Amino acid sequence: MRSMKAALRRLTAQLFEFQTRRLMARRQFKVVGVSGAVGKTTTKLLIATVLRQKYRVVVQQGSFNDEIGLPLACFDLPLPRNIFNPLPWLWLLVRTEWQLHRPYPYDVLVIEIGTDAPGEVPHTLTYLKPDIGVVTAVVPEHMEHFGTLDVVAQEELALAGGSHQALVNYDDVAAKYRHKYVDGLAGHMYYGLSKEADYRLAIDRSDVMTGTQGTLMRPAGKNPLVAHLKLYSPHSAKGAAAAFAVGDLMGLSDKQLEAGLAALVPVKGRMQILAGLNGATIIDDTYNSSPEAALAA
Repeated sequence: MRSMKAALRRLTAQLFEFQTRRLMARRQFKVVGVSGAVGKTTTKLLIATVLRQKYRVVVQQGSFNDEIGLPLACFDLPLPRNIFNPLPWLWLLVRTEWQLHRPYPYDVLVIEIGTDAPGEVPHTLTYLKPDIGVVTAVVPEHMEHFGTLDVVAQEELALAGGSHQALVNYDDVAAKYRHKYVDGLAGHMYYGLSKEADYRLAIDRSDVMTGTQGTLMRPAGKNPLVAHLKLYSPHSAKGAAAAFAVGDLMGLSDKQLEAGLAALVPVKGRMQILAGLNGATIIDDTYNSSPEAALAA
């Protein structure tokens, strides 16, 4: 029974990957891909929020970024509620075919590219080549499959080499991996909190009640932007630097960037501030996490 389910899953993944290859072959829209050991979902949603100030944006909800969830997200389709019933899957396949014969209704696809084992990100890049590839972090993840951090770096930073333009978190990718996989790429840029980053968030103040205040810097001497973010920690605010960078690279005006940054809010279950009983404040950081994210929280 288990082997049959695995075979059906592989077949389903192959069918939807084939449909996605067809979509990408005829695409007239931009693709922003996000990979990394931590921070993908938050960064993806922050990027989408900023880009919506100018573009029609589709972004997958949640973190369904595997070999089936990712292709479905490209068509803006959800996973079936009953994944063991073949009829909803057939209906989804019909809907992807129907969409392939109609104009794509979005200007930008913001997609999360996940991995559980070596080779998954490079495989995704055989059919999905982002215009901008954002790498959030190289830290331990799924080490039962990756074994060493060197293998994690090779996997996650494959996105940088497989995209038309790379945008990499300077703070959370070690120097040896930046030098090996990023520095030689044409047009690469870094974002983060460090002074060495091309797109940098200089934090003046950050706490769990008032959010984060600071200045967003950009390269080439362009005017900085003052930011008042509803993101309640430096590690969460890094995603704002990525969203700011992608928006700037994709031609948003300062007014559009400011509006997008003002609209940024924490993702559910990730440093979300909630009102509790009797005046208590609850910090909800309950989403499935990594050691680094838990320590930061």
